[in-house]
Amino acid sequence: ALSLEHYDVYDHQPHPPGSPLFWALLRACRWLPGPPATPFLAVNLLLSLAVLLLLGGMVRRDAGPALAWLVAAAFATCPIFWHHGACSTAYVSECFASTLVAASALALGARRLGFVAAGLIFAVAGGLRPNVMVTLAPVFFLGLFAARPNRREAALALGAAGLGILGWFVPMVLASGGWARYRLAAAAL
Repeated sequence: ALSLEHYDVYDHQPHPPGSPLFWALLRACRWLPGPPATPFLAVNLLLSLAVLLLLGGMVRRDAGPALAWLVAAAFATCPIFWHHGACSTAYVSECFASTLVAASALALGARRLGFVAAGLIFAVAGGLRPNVMVTLAPVFFLGLFAARPNRREAALALGAAGLGILGWFVPMVLASGGWARYRLAAAAL
């Protein structure tokens, strides 16, 4: 919550490695009335809804609407999902980022999604929760591999991902006082 007033990963506002796009969503909801946790709850509510829509959409495409509703209902009533949505944490953004990367990898593998869009989606997921770039890179690359891209298409996907990541990483490092300060904060993990 302190990062809503002053963003600096070096000061652990938010804690390293930082979540700049999640922070931007929180800042956008700062105008909402209520206690300091209100922006977290609003963002978690929106991201929870997006998770359910993405899950339902993925299942519906491959297994039909009945199973899609069942999966969405099961996930919506999962106590852990509710708990994280009702707390002022960033774990729902991690769930959303994971679901988003999975959905985009499936769509890319079936060639229902463009290579640039898939790369940008991966970058956005990383901006919400940077750790997903490590844990979900295999999912992204599996979707890319399944699409059987030529060299140009692969370069487009990877280039879009790289530029998208730089688009949030560079401002995050600058807001933290530069590379040396950011690196010290990240090394403390």
